Amino acid sequence: MSVGDRYAGQLPPFEADRPWWSEVEATTRHLDDVLGVPTFVLRLVHADNAELGRGGRVVFHVQAATGPRPGVLDPTPRPDWPDIIKPHPLRSTWAEVDGPQRLVDWATGIVGPARPTQYKTWNLSCLIHLPAAGAWAKATSEKRELAIRERPLCPDRQDIVAAQPARHAHEGGRKGAFGRLCPVDRDSLTAIDSQPPAGG
Repeated sequence: MSVGDRYAGQLPPFEADRPWWSEVEATTRHLDDVLGVPTFVLRLVHADNAELGRGGRVVFHVQAATGPRPGVLDPTPRPDWPDIIKPHPLRSTWAEVDGPQRLVDWATGIVGPARPTQYKTWNLSCLIHLPAAGAWAKATSEKRELAIRERPLCPDRQDIVAAQPARHAHEGGRKGAFGRLCPVDRDSLTAIDSQPPAGG
């Protein structure tokens, strides 16, 4: 657990209600309740059964918005913490410190203030729900998208209200590094979104 890139401690193990590591909604809801502050899962740090993608014991790097409730975390230092937060040129932007918050800031700059709920995160995408705005924000290595709909983003693209293409890793230095915001209309969406989303 970190606040920014500062190590804050570890939470004792708990059982998630879903086996798939990428489905983090219940995990962040539990963390928010226990810690008393909003949280985002940044990335998977360790998994006992790394080839399966589900089940077993896993360790996430989680970022808290502010300092968590006192006495909840074990502050014992992790010797591998410098390696956990060390930047990597191929790491997705949403797996970096402040990455999910940047996606939320972009989305709420369009739809207005709304408390986010992280729905899913993995190597292909990050999906965040903004219930108060009836919106979903998604980041992939190619683009950001914002849709006004009840359900998560899916192949029906008619509810997308904004999109922002990303520079590729060799151009931006990072997987999913975002460039300028493009004006969005249905014609431009056809060009930007010619391929279905990968995952999420």
